[in-house]
Amino acid sequence: MEGPLSEFQMRARLAQKVLAIHRALPKAPQTGTHTAEGDEYCFTKAAEVFEAYHELMELHQLVMIPTSIISFHDAGWYRVDMQFELIDCDTGYVQRVAGSGMGNNAIWSLHSAQTVAKKQAMLLAFMSSWDTWLLEEAMIKQCMAEGARQGNPQRVYQAMEGFFNNMSKRVDAIPQVVAKSVTEQLKDFDWKKGGKTR
Repeated sequence: MEGPLSEFQMRARLAQKVLAIHRALPKAPQTGTHTAEGDEYCFTKAAEVFEAYHELMELHQLVMIPTSIISFHDAGWYRVDMQFELIDCDTGYVQRVAGSGMGNNAIWSLHSAQTVAKKQAMLLAFMSSWDTWLLEEAMIKQCMAEGARQGNPQRVYQAMEGFFNNMSKRVDAIPQVVAKSVTEQLKDFDWKKGGKTR
């Protein structure tokens, strides 16, 4: 008969479940788009995240419940910092996770902020990653691929110029640093073969 599990064993079992869920859903789908202050970006829809993770969590006997919330309010905006407990129903072991969110849609601001906080906590807890953030980055990848196929570096420079011009609205120092890094990388790019020369 198996004796009681040690804390280390319970922690390891929870980690195995988290890893299994991560393997089943390693990347968060970015099916939504939003424009704010002139920037258009992709985001993961909360409903899709909840549906995907709730199904996997039920399969692996995990639940996530909120334990605390701190909210900030200013001129129609709500921001919340939330703490959750990720509980392994098989062992009772608990891992604490956190998420933050903001909302500014009138009477639903607080609810929206809480939804975002829960979504972010889930994505962090299960080590999810994203393909792109800004749509300009997706354009750069596409232009790099096309430039490689056509042997035409000008396509990449056009995409980069648009990207850096947009970035410079937010952080002036970033374009120069990134542009220098990209320029160094492009020196080693073989446009005929679509890859590094060395």
